[in-house]
Parts: sequence; C-alpha cells; structure tokens
Amino acid sequence: PFINKELIIGKYTDSNAIDDYPIHYDDVTSSHTTTDNTEPYTIYYSKSVEINNKIYIFGGSIDNYNDTHLNNLYEFNTTTCNLAKIQLESIDGDSSNIPSGRRDHSMVAIQSQSNIYIYGGLIYRGYNGPRTYLRDFYKIDTTTNYSTKIELRPIDDDHSNIPFVET
Repeated sequence: PFINKELIIGKYTDSNAIDDYPIHYDDVTSSHTTTDNTEPYTIYYSKSVEINNKIYIFGGSIDNYNDTHLNNLYEFNTTTCNLAKIQLESIDGDSSNIPSGRRDHSMVAIQSQSNIYIYGGLIYRGYNGPRTYLRDFYKIDTTTNYSTKIELRPIDDDHSNIPFVET
C-alpha cells in the first residue's frame, strides 16, 4: 500500500534536506486523505508513537513560530494508509482531562495496554516571545479514545527530583 506514497515523520524541508522537526504528509491521494475530509498539513514539533501497526501523532504547531499549538491526535493506519483525526473524550466529562495544545512534549506508548502517555511540553509565543513550560501528564487509551490527566505525586522526602503537575 505504500507504493507512490510518502509519509515523512521527522525532519523535512521543501528542498528534501534535513531541517527542523515537522511531520509532512506528501502525495497522499484523495483515497488516502483524512477520514474527516480535512487536508493534511505540515506539523512542527509534534511527537509520534506506534501501537499495533498504527502511528499516533499528537500536538505540535502549524509553523515554526506560530501561536497555534495543536492538541490534535491523528492515527495513521499503516495497512490501509488512511489518516484519521481522533476525537479525544474525557473519561469523566471534565475537559481538563484532555491535553491542551503543545509542542516539544514527551510521548510514549505501552503496547500491551494500547495506551499513550504524554508529559509536559512547551507553549511558544512567537520567535522572541514568552514560553510556557508544561509539566502535566496524561494517559490516552487508543481503544476508547478516553483521555485522563494523571496527578503526579512525590515519592521522595525532599521532593527535589520529582516533576509536579501545576494545578
């Protein structure tokens, strides 16, 4: 299914040279566009993980120094070459359980549980603008699309080595 198609996750520029950190969807035919009929676009500073032959892509921004940080989760099915935007649902209806838009975050997958974990990140306001460093932690269940904020608690007495979630 990958003949004459290209999905680049990593570093890419228009000259095909390695640069920056965008995800670029190129030469995706009309039969392989997103399932919600939106056009794929370049996303900078997002993260991706793989679970069960699907690549999950979260966050990022739509240009290097834009104030628009995404909290979109995309699922790319490597078997069908379909790209779908996943609507995250809060486990209890509380919108604070869904990660806010961000870039430069950490993201890992636990295959046996079909879970994605997202930690921290950065909100970048323009080239020389202020930056907000995030220290929150989320779990996303890819089988249900439920998202849950996890409150981190210290495990040592002096609390010096433990990240805290700001509430």
